[in-house]
Amino acid sequence: MKNAYAANIWKMNVLKFLAGLHFMAGVIVPFFLTWGGISLSEMMMLQAWFVFSIFLFEVPTGTIADYFGRKHSMIAAGFVGMLGCLMYLIKPDFWLFAIGETLWAIGATLVSGADEALIYDSLKKMKKEKTSKKVLGRFQSWGLAGMLVAAPVGSIAAGMYGLPFPFLMTACSFLASGLLAFTLIEPRFKKKKHEE
Repeated sequence: MKNAYAANIWKMNVLKFLAGLHFMAGVIVPFFLTWGGISLSEMMMLQAWFVFSIFLFEVPTGTIADYFGRKHSMIAAGFVGMLGCLMYLIKPDFWLFAIGETLWAIGATLVSGADEALIYDSLKKMKKEKTSKKVLGRFQSWGLAGMLVAAPVGSIAAGMYGLPFPFLMTACSFLASGLLAFTLIEPRFKKKKHEE
């Protein structure tokens, strides 16, 4: 079973990389202004709504992770993030973009904290929790590596196939992260009984 928990660690690194592949990051402004046909102030409103949505959904989605398990929360994050990306592609419309921002925020909050908790619990099962700082630091760097790779690749793809294409690529990376999350093993611990 220790091998399964060790596999969780490298799977989570790959998952973080996939979730960090925001191919649309380099073209987000021209996407909204040119393809989306919205104003700069409307774009800023969407970004403000995204930040507010994260604040709004952080506690409820944390409850989902606690109740259904961190693995299931990360599976849901991948699929909800994918749906968020696809909302932008339906047609240029401010309200569809707002729904996309909301879904993207829900996806972000579903994984927020659940990913690191699953890694820590896996290390605990392997009796290696003392290495958690190093392992979690490496884990975060995988997400940054995904962003570093995705922005230039997405910009090139947008130049070749159009501004919406990087959103489709990002949706695929979210889908891949959700599918990978299915293979994780949820660490379980016996609940201690409390006596009066």
